[in-house]
Amino acid sequence: MPKVSIIVPLFNKSKYIAATLDSILQQKFDDYEVIIINDGSTDGGPQIVERYAENDRRICLINISNGGVSNARNVGLKYARGEWIQFLDGDDLIDPQYLSEGIALAESAGVDILFTNFQMIDENGKLVKEVLINIKGPQIRKGCVGILLNISTKMDFFGYISNKLIRRKLLEKSKAAFPIEISLAEDLDFYAHLYPYVQKAYFAPINSFFLFADRHELSEQ
Repeated sequence: MPKVSIIVPLFNKSKYIAATLDSILQQKFDDYEVIIINDGSTDGGPQIVERYAENDRRICLINISNGGVSNARNVGLKYARGEWIQFLDGDDLIDPQYLSEGIALAESAGVDILFTNFQMIDENGKLVKEVLINIKGPQIRKGCVGILLNISTKMDFFGYISNKLIRRKLLEKSKAAFPIEISLAEDLDFYAHLYPYVQKAYFAPINSFFLFADRHELSEQ
């Protein structure tokens, strides 16, 4: 079984998906599987993924009818086999050091979830904005849930899914899933079900991914 399952919903991201996959394949850590959920794309994105999958068995393409990003992520979770779950969007670029550093920190600290910094870039790769953690180190359950739920509604940092490494056992225990009936701030509903089950979290001052700044406010649909 892979250590990490990287789940990527894909809807009309042909312009970006090759760069996203390249960034994953450049990881220093290689014990992972990549689950691409093609959510009814009408561009050439799935064909690009197929070419990558032919050359790397860790990449799996699953085609479904369009049902929205939440449904696609939920489908990805059903196929995931890893001890850890990493969500990534089809236009994100994962930092080459992230999984090696993140897994080492998460497992040495024995946490349920790891939070990290991330950066926004333009289409030329120029840094536009850094989104940094204002908390560092481990947080245990006594104060953890309040911190997570309170700050989730106030900070950009907590409104993204790709800067979080989640232990699969936490997802199984909480039964958290993305609500398919909500099209705005669906992540917050997911977190509200997930965070009460967190026993220990870790806020790591490392970078997890690069987000294209001109795309971050656009929906998947």
